[in-house]
Amino acid sequence: MQHQKLRSRLSLGLIGVGIVLALAPLWTWLYGLANQALLSRQEPFLAVVPEERCPEEGKGSLASAAPANSPEDGQWPFTRLVIPKLGVDAVVVEGVDAASLRRGPGHYPGTALPGERGNVGIAGHRTTWGRWFRNLHQLEPGDIILLVTRTATYWYCVTGKWVTHAYDWSVVEPTPAPALTLTTCEPPGQAKQRLIVRAVLVAPGEPEEQP
Repeated sequence: MQHQKLRSRLSLGLIGVGIVLALAPLWTWLYGLANQALLSRQEPFLAVVPEERCPEEGKGSLASAAPANSPEDGQWPFTRLVIPKLGVDAVVVEGVDAASLRRGPGHYPGTALPGERGNVGIAGHRTTWGRWFRNLHQLEPGDIILLVTRTATYWYCVTGKWVTHAYDWSVVEPTPAPALTLTTCEPPGQAKQRLIVRAVLVAPGEPEEQP
């Protein structure tokens, strides 16, 4: 009888653990959405007209706009990241530590600001905490990525993607021309490798706004 009670308690405990594990992704997703709602209220980013493919030559970013001052880790809405093809529209925070990435995609400290010459580095989760980069593997050369600030919309055109090891910091090193690099875990749910998407700033032009 005692063994039966022990087995029963063990079974209930395992069921409880299974329920917690099953609900964990849902909890992290809701937590990420709630933080994004709070961040969106803090910063009046421009509206944009989404386009999935790179614009024709002559359209693009307002490259003369002054970049914002560097924010503090995890607290200041850095920019708004829009990937029309993937349905991504998220506020980016400063920092890529665990706490920052729970709030949204994070900007690698020390990398370029939107529109600047150099490499804007942004990391994001793929399976938890909003899962902003869960479909990053679907991006192809020619797809558009937008970085939206209070004063300008910067258009980046995807040029390639690849997989590298988890500690390959060369992917966020400065580049000669204005570029954007997105990083996430590969395969999904594991941190053995990193999926990298590289995009370049397209020709400058006037940003578009929704009516």
